[in-house]
Amino acid sequence: MWNIDFKVRHHPLIDGLAGDSVSEVVVRVAPLGLETQGPLLFTHWGLSGPAILHLSAWGARHLHQLKYNFAVYIDWTGGRGAKYCARAMESTMGKENGACPSSFFIPHMSKGQWRNLQRVLAHTIMPALGRSTHKGEFVTAGGVALEQIDFRRFGGRVVPGLFLAGEVLDIDAITGGFNFQAAWTGGWLAGTAIARALNGARH
Repeated sequence: MWNIDFKVRHHPLIDGLAGDSVSEVVVRVAPLGLETQGPLLFTHWGLSGPAILHLSAWGARHLHQLKYNFAVYIDWTGGRGAKYCARAMESTMGKENGACPSSFFIPHMSKGQWRNLQRVLAHTIMPALGRSTHKGEFVTAGGVALEQIDFRRFGGRVVPGLFLAGEVLDIDAITGGFNFQAAWTGGWLAGTAIARALNGARH
């Protein structure tokens, strides 16, 4: 399925954070070579937001084959890495000059705890245990192969007189209105072609 949330249960880093978000993270499913960057939203069941929805879109078929059980790698620094965390933390503690995100300041931590925090921020692994509990998808992958369609009128090449549009076709995109636009445009072109065919048949 396409554009879905990931269910992650009982992870100490996200317990109690439902409704909160991080403005810029990097999300990876390493074995599949999938990676996206963007905002991430914590939910009651796990992870959502544009970064997750885009990742689920690009890897829909592969993730479905895995039954949505896989490891999610998250870089909370947005790709800046552990060294960025170290510089920000040192700046917060007054060891360096310059601007520093106040969100990195956690007092009374040992050097070992600081290093562990840096690693966690740059490289967190969370097990995805399936799709979101509401099982909601924004669009479904699969359908009639695109090479079988004449996109000038959305007519079928295999069966003359058959017109197809929307989710009947193997055409999809990330969430954000693109799927609606594809369906509306395809429907309009198919409807126009059908009307012309009917008018031609009458004459």
